[in-house]
Amino acid sequence: MGLQALADQKDSQAQITLGNIYAGGLHKDMNKAIMWYTKSANNGSITAQFNLGGRYFSGEGVTRDRTQAFKWFEKSAFQGNKYAELMLGSMYYSGSGVEDDRVKSYAWLSISSVKGKPNTFLNKVKQQLSKDQLAKGEELKTELLKKIIKPASPSKTNTSVCLSTWASKNNALSQYLLADMYMWGVGVKKDIAKATSLNLKSAKNGNVRSQTSLGIRYTINLAGVKKDPIKGYAWFSIALSNNYNPDNYISKKLKTLESHMSESDLAKAKALTKELMKTIKKS
Repeated sequence: MGLQALADQKDSQAQITLGNIYAGGLHKDMNKAIMWYTKSANNGSITAQFNLGGRYFSGEGVTRDRTQAFKWFEKSAFQGNKYAELMLGSMYYSGSGVEDDRVKSYAWLSISSVKGKPNTFLNKVKQQLSKDQLAKGEELKTELLKKIIKPASPSKTNTSVCLSTWASKNNALSQYLLADMYMWGVGVKKDIAKATSLNLKSAKNGNVRSQTSLGIRYTINLAGVKKDPIKGYAWFSIALSNNYNPDNYISKKLKTLESHMSESDLAKAKALTKELMKTIKKS
């Protein structure tokens, strides 16, 4: 069964995948992307809810609306998305899309930090609260944790099977989308090493988003991938050579990497860029 057919049958993962295709594929259409993201979000996809919140927050593809952003972040947060929980904490702190409330900000930031490393923002908020407010924040955190749905263990979905079929036929976009699923554990068990392997295949097949993903992955500390700024520089350079530079993000990353590299490492990075370019298929 094809992706469109699965999406029409209200498969939320197929719907968000179509949204990703229209958001960054060859036939970019942000109206259709938002339509599919919304369908997927309404069908309960925590990833689509978070992505839609991000679109409304930034105004990418839609009119910027922080109230709508808060609505979708909240839905995702109550399904256990730690990134959405972090956004709620931030929005309650700044009063963006919702009335500012430092106690609620502290509660949501605390919940998010329980699932990862404590962040400096949480410590900043904590220092601004009185003992009474801290007590209320801890009480609210306990109540919220009771309402948050624990994310179910991912099982293989029809969408992942469909994308796997196309990915095995060297379809660059399918390889990128499948890599994204493995990266975040959406519809499949999270596997960063497998995501990176798929991104590498996709990048060599000419997908600029995979090239960018590899650039990011090799320049941060991430379990399953050895940090390698030289490889990161090379993949960022390749994406940039393919005219992919949203909001000057890649050119900024390259400038930052160059400022921290020795002349020898920079020469190695540029040489690797040339070698990798030879392996990439022209789209």
